[in-house]
Amino acid sequence: MDIAAPANALPIAERIAPVSRQIWDAKYRLKEVDGTPVDVTIEESWRRAATGSRLR
Repeated sequence: MDIAAPANALPIAERIAPVSRQIWDAKYRLKEVDGTPVDVTIEESWRRAATGSRLR
């Protein structure tokens, strides 16, 4: 018998609405001056904010 994984087993990016990901990318995701993302995932943004760090 297969038991499905709970919804919270999915990465956060797959559980968040696409519009929310767009807002994160546009407003909160740390990027270099040339636009290259520093935060690859939402979790990295949270970790950076929680530790007060600007770099990974």
